[in-house]
Amino acid sequence: MMPTPYAKKFGVQFHTPQICMNTVELSSMGLGLYFTFNMYSRLAFLKPSRIANNAHSSRA
Repeated sequence: MMPTPYAKKFGVQFHTPQICMNTVELSSMGLGLYFTFNMYSRLAFLKPSRIANNAHSSRA
């Protein structure tokens, strides 16, 4: 699974339910980043000059 290394990195000193809460928060944050990247890709579709370069640079 994807959130497992993040849960290990951030939730090592916490207990198991705290690791579960960290996994839920990180998955919701990943969904927010995914939706913002969708918005940026649509903006790049409309204006492919500068916003596309910013989206690709922030993606990498």
